[in-house]
Amino acid sequence: MPGCDRSEKNCAGKTRVEEEKLRVGIDIGGTNIKAGLVNEKGDVVSRVLIDTEAQEPPKITIQRIVEIVSGFEKVEKVGVGVPGLVKSRHGLVQVCPNLPLWKDVPLTSELEKRLDCPVAIGNDVNVMAWGEMAFGAGRGKKDVFFLTLGTGLGGAVVLGGKLFLGKDETAGEIGHFTLRPGGVVCACGNDGCLEQYVAKNGIIRLARELSPDHGEYSPKDVADAAREGSEWAQKVFDSVARDLAQVLSGMVQIFNFESFVIGGQIAGAGEILFAPLRDYTRKRVYDFLKESFEIVPARLGIDAGIVGAAYFDQVLNGG
Repeated sequence: MPGCDRSEKNCAGKTRVEEEKLRVGIDIGGTNIKAGLVNEKGDVVSRVLIDTEAQEPPKITIQRIVEIVSGFEKVEKVGVGVPGLVKSRHGLVQVCPNLPLWKDVPLTSELEKRLDCPVAIGNDVNVMAWGEMAFGAGRGKKDVFFLTLGTGLGGAVVLGGKLFLGKDETAGEIGHFTLRPGGVVCACGNDGCLEQYVAKNGIIRLARELSPDHGEYSPKDVADAAREGSEWAQKVFDSVARDLAQVLSGMVQIFNFESFVIGGQIAGAGEILFAPLRDYTRKRVYDFLKESFEIVPARLGIDAGIVGAAYFDQVLNGG
């Protein structure tokens, strides 16, 4: 199996974890598949990483998933997170922008034909959110908005302890909220979308405008410079926090969320982002709501997609 990297597991062998109910979580990306064997505590006890190609036909990816799952023993359930528009209730992947050959793929039925266990699928952000709800920063909370901030901006809504998908399962698409009509053109075809101001491209663009040399800086470069005291870099993250707070404050007043959990690479900036974001959000809500919510980093990191996928059947069975 090309590109296979397994810890606690031989590529050709089987993994044995005795007397535990185990699930497999699969996180499909544009360039790889991450998978893990997950126990009842949400611990990833064994991992698999396989390199893939964006132009790979779905049937090849499906076969790779079957081989991964077949390499484990005592698997009770399987879950898969997919980076695209997913009809989880129907087991259908409609379209994936980063996987152009994935169109109307009945992923659940195709996998269940080949595996001797039930399969649940979901959009990758919804899956990550459920991982944080079940075992991470959202555990014990009821009304939570999850954001993943990186190349783009994704979101997922939890109300009453249940993941809210919406009629077309597109709830939470915060990245394409129009922040500035007539603003920067987005890949979605609209203009002024929030993710164009707070995600990767927005940070790079603003850093180019504000840095003394007008150079190209990654979000990590900007965060590092801000920690070292560079005023221009601090202004970049202040702008990101201010713009994002405009939307989060409205969500506090509309939904009365008790927690915003933020994951993704840009959340790795830490308090350079979180401190001004909390301040700006609190300034824009009613006084009696200022202490009613928290804005916190996600806890599961790169495991969120694996763990959330492994337990995503809970969402489809009532959460």
